[in-house]
Amino acid sequence: MAADANLRGAIVRGLVRHYPGFDIVRVQDVPVVNGAQDEVLLAWAGEQGRMLVSHNVSTLVSAMTRVRRRAQSVARVLLIPANVRNGQVIDDMLLLDTASHPDDWAAGLLYLPL
Repeated sequence: MAADANLRGAIVRGLVRHYPGFDIVRVQDVPVVNGAQDEVLLAWAGEQGRMLVSHNVSTLVSAMTRVRRRAQSVARVLLIPANVRNGQVIDDMLLLDTASHPDDWAAGLLYLPL
């Protein structure tokens, strides 16, 4: 997974603290996409085979559409409204990570809570 810069840090810290092997990268720690526009971030995450996780519900759906129109690789996206509790987000993310397969994400977009 790849955590968008606007994903609450407590979620990423909670995942890593309670599940040390959880594979998540913060985009702000990746120089090539740190501060990049949504389209660039989506293409990068898609090329890396990572699901992008974000609270950015307002712009990511339209950015996904633009990237797909250009026939670029696009990341699967997990959108989380800002009002969902951190604990629920962490539990749902772990469930998705352990119990789903990439083929389950044909649409490429999922909203939490599950």
